[in-house]
Amino acid sequence: MDKLLFEPRKGVEFTKRTEVPLLKVEYVVYQTALTRMIADWLGGKIGVGAPNEIGEIENIAEVNKLVNGETKEGFLDKDAQFVYNEMIQIKVPGHLKVATSHRKWLRLTYSFLNKIGTTFSDRISDLIRRHDLSKYTHREVLGYAVMFGDGSIDWRQLEIEAEKVEWDNTLHNHYAGNPHHPEYFYPLTEDGKRDRSVPMLQLDTENGKHYLDESVIDMLAARGERTLADDKNFIINKWLAIDEKYFFRYAEDDKKYVKERLSEYKELAQEFFSYEVNVQSVQGHFDDRPVVLREMSVCEPLL
Repeated sequence: MDKLLFEPRKGVEFTKRTEVPLLKVEYVVYQTALTRMIADWLGGKIGVGAPNEIGEIENIAEVNKLVNGETKEGFLDKDAQFVYNEMIQIKVPGHLKVATSHRKWLRLTYSFLNKIGTTFSDRISDLIRRHDLSKYTHREVLGYAVMFGDGSIDWRQLEIEAEKVEWDNTLHNHYAGNPHHPEYFYPLTEDGKRDRSVPMLQLDTENGKHYLDESVIDMLAARGERTLADDKNFIINKWLAIDEKYFFRYAEDDKKYVKERLSEYKELAQEFFSYEVNVQSVQGHFDDRPVVLREMSVCEPLL
């Protein structure tokens, strides 16, 4: 497999299919249409939200070529063109935009944590580069587009069986190929639940903390981009206050590590924001909103 993507753990496999029920075509036709669509999207021929950074374009293009297939020049045949048009209706280009926006927020989150003095291993920068690139592959694109479209909707209640099939395949493949999700390490039991008896810190002692760090950065990126999107200020303490419901997916030792890291970030942020020069240095870091440590009362000064 391409160095940008992870293989599943031993005993787990990616879904293998010969056809796509949702599109009513052979799988190879879908792959051909998807390869062209991603190339067109990167080239600005379709959709919006394609990356501007050379490195980001190269990463996505490499995954498209090595995993989805070579982009064929000229006109697509009738079947592939039909699938291409159907994927536009399903909002696949919108999904590509959402995945790219999230990767950008991930990089912004990582760089902010570095700015306030967080210590990361050299491995983390590579994990950030590879993060969620599987969302551009044939294994995941359709399911994410079906469930979330262009990001203007939240989780859908899927009623069409072919859509359920796509989402189930996508979720399985995403967990199977992304170790920043604890589900990558926790096997499914016969009743369909995850076995969290052995934490990922024990299952992969060399990389467990790295993947958990990536997992925390992932949660913060999603929270900053979506949950706090309508706030007039980007409030760091609110950003770092992850809801307890998001910790249930971790084994106890893994959860303890994640919470300790978040507490560390809060302490570092408190110290960082005690200096005016630091406060000014992060203005505009995430977007156009003022970046503040906490919500202020009317009479309270900035520091």
